[in-house]
Amino acid sequence: MASQGRFLDTARMSKHPPACTLASAALALLLSGCGSLYYAPKGAQTATLKLTNTSPHGTAGVAVYDNPRCEGGGKPVSYNAIGRGASIEVPVDAGKPLTFYFDGDRHTDIRLDAQGAVVKADVRRCQAPARFRPDVGGRYEAVFTDDGQRCRVEVFALAAGQRQPVPHESLQWGRCSG
Repeated sequence: MASQGRFLDTARMSKHPPACTLASAALALLLSGCGSLYYAPKGAQTATLKLTNTSPHGTAGVAVYDNPRCEGGGKPVSYNAIGRGASIEVPVDAGKPLTFYFDGDRHTDIRLDAQGAVVKADVRRCQAPARFRPDVGGRYEAVFTDDGQRCRVEVFALAAGQRQPVPHESLQWGRCSG
């Protein structure tokens, strides 16, 4: 049921124990706002954004906001979180600023009752919002890193086998407008 790079390769997901899959699902629901995925507007000129999670601490979800102040809830780019060392590619609206954030899972402790229902979920996250203006037809990579003290996003243009840094705004969570 994969569509437009919205789902992770199941071989990558099998590296994570069931608790990680449950945590990924919970993370996706937290990011979802209204529960619908982000898609570039129909008929819009697009760029391709590769989202890469290099954090050694866990999975990461990514949401895109329709406004620079991160109001109204972001829309996740996938129902599955991006695993450690994994990436997904999504088409994004180009020619105007794109505001998005990675929501990384640093630690998850999920406890289930005898019926398998979640009794307690302790999730520690690291959130890194960013904004840049993708060019029409461009290929980009946003790389999420978390050293345990702080997390950040770096953005690169991908062209002719090269990765070139792209000017972008690293934003503070809660103040996506900078």
